[in-house]
Amino acid sequence: MARLKGLIKYHQWQVDEKRRDLARLEGELATLIHHIEQLDIEEAREIRLAKSKESLEILGRYRLAVEAKRKTLLAERAKKESECEAQRDKVAAAFKELKSFEIAQQQADAREAKEQARREQAALDEQALRQSQN
Repeated sequence: MARLKGLIKYHQWQVDEKRRDLARLEGELATLIHHIEQLDIEEAREIRLAKSKESLEILGRYRLAVEAKRKTLLAERAKKESECEAQRDKVAAAFKELKSFEIAQQQADAREAKEQARREQAALDEQALRQSQN
């Protein structure tokens, strides 16, 4: 029984670690999404401000640079999303394994309680038998 409790504790720790890793990855993903949104806002602002011919030429080069940066950020976002999904799968697998040990512990506890009740009933039956013989 103590062995199962140790295994449960170990697997709870593993689930917690995997959840922390997932939270970190999701935080990184949120940061990337925020950067993409800020880039879009900045680009829209620059487009509104460009009025002269010279500023329109600069705007063209600026938009090329922004598009390259956006492409990089979107690629990083896709990679991070797949990392998050893989980590979610790891969390689910670790949780499933933890649950199997917890169920085994519950079953062992139930067997122990049943055995204890059987022993107590046997003792009571023995006591009642002795009293009826007296």
